[in-house]
Amino acid sequence: MTTLCLQSTPMVYVPGVLRWAMSGYKFKKDRAKLRSVVLSFEHPLLTKQVADDLLSGKLPYKIEGENVVIELAE
Repeated sequence: MTTLCLQSTPMVYVPGVLRWAMSGYKFKKDRAKLRSVVLSFEHPLLTKQVADDLLSGKLPYKIEGENVVIELAE
């Protein structure tokens, strides 16, 4: 397993942004924009497929402090 950690900054609370994006992802017309918001976290393991799976709820995650941690199968 590979761990992907999306870290919050003083200006961006990643768990909150993720919850907001997940709630809007159910609307097909908004998916591309919400995917781009998540991809703006700029992590080398964060691909379009991972973002789609995360936003759709297919990929589980956990919140550790102010960060979102995702376990990816290799």
